[in-house]
Amino acid sequence: MSQSNQRLVSLDNLRGIAATMVICSHINLEYFKGGELTPFKNTPLHILHDGEAAVVFFFVLSGFVLAYKYLK
Repeated sequence: MSQSNQRLVSLDNLRGIAATMVICSHINLEYFKGGELTPFKNTPLHILHDGEAAVVFFFVLSGFVLAYKYLK
């Protein structure tokens, strides 16, 4: 595989994690009424279901990947 076609696997993994966080956020909103029953609500682990932050992270990372490929 040539270097120009090589994917940034670690960034793809981070995007996958962000997408999974969005799914967890939707599950939280649907089944736990927006976090009322979530055991992680007041802990640092609340980031695991923070869908808004995950969406922002996903878009920033996607923009970086596009810019990286374009400028390369």
